[in-house]
Amino acid sequence: MSFSVYHEGSCWDFFEGKVKVEKTIPTIAIPTTAASGAEISNASVISNMQQKKKLHVRSDMTRPVALIADPTYTYTLHPYQTALGIMDIMAHSFEGYFSQYVGSIQDGVSEALQKTCIEHGRKVLLCPYDYESRAQLLWASSIAITHFQDQGRNFLAPIHNTEHVLSAYYDIPHAAGIAVLAIAWFKYILGDKTVSRLARWGRNVWGITDETNEYNIARKAIEKFEAFVKEIGLPTRIIELGVDIPEEALSEMSYDLYPTVPAKEWFKPLETAEDMINFMKIAY
Repeated sequence: MSFSVYHEGSCWDFFEGKVKVEKTIPTIAIPTTAASGAEISNASVISNMQQKKKLHVRSDMTRPVALIADPTYTYTLHPYQTALGIMDIMAHSFEGYFSQYVGSIQDGVSEALQKTCIEHGRKVLLCPYDYESRAQLLWASSIAITHFQDQGRNFLAPIHNTEHVLSAYYDIPHAAGIAVLAIAWFKYILGDKTVSRLARWGRNVWGITDETNEYNIARKAIEKFEAFVKEIGLPTRIIELGVDIPEEALSEMSYDLYPTVPAKEWFKPLETAEDMINFMKIAY
């Protein structure tokens, strides 16, 4: 709204790249949820259900000029919306973590953000008025969206990109799709070239210390992530999303998405659209 008000046509023109953001109304952000970090982000995301597209615009001019981040404003958020926010923060934190690039500082920040979501996510769902936990999650949402933890990495966001096509076709909550696809992605990528990374995730984020075999640690880590998704009340499969998504629709979505993303550069490269279909079918 802050930039489309100056445009004679549809705001969708910005998202299709027909016009650029050149002027905005200054905005003040007062977040009432810890989730996408929109309060400091330069990105705007919108869905066009008629065209089955979910696109974004990035411009530093859209960043809020001021921010009032008061954790008490998130106290009354519905538990399901709270859980969705937790999942979105985690995804912003771990998508760059699972890349071809490593770094001690980057990995440490990413792991701390994920552990914050696990620890304080559990607490606020039990005690919604826990100020410290609400504050930690609100802070985590802001840090995660800066991608400070991804400096020096090529952040390719395979889970976010895939979810955007899913929620462009069907009206589902973004982070619910993230939860479902993240579980499938971790299962899909496990292999000889990725097992050490998943094992580190298992040790440092999920606290798995009773195993030495990296494959066993990696599998346990995926199981713990899926159990956490269930624990906070989010779906773990496409069929649990509450909408009728026929399995054959996954092929259509995959063929639409594959040419638009750098899938061959992902942590586990997808060489063809069929690879993407196979990945999405695990989520079904």
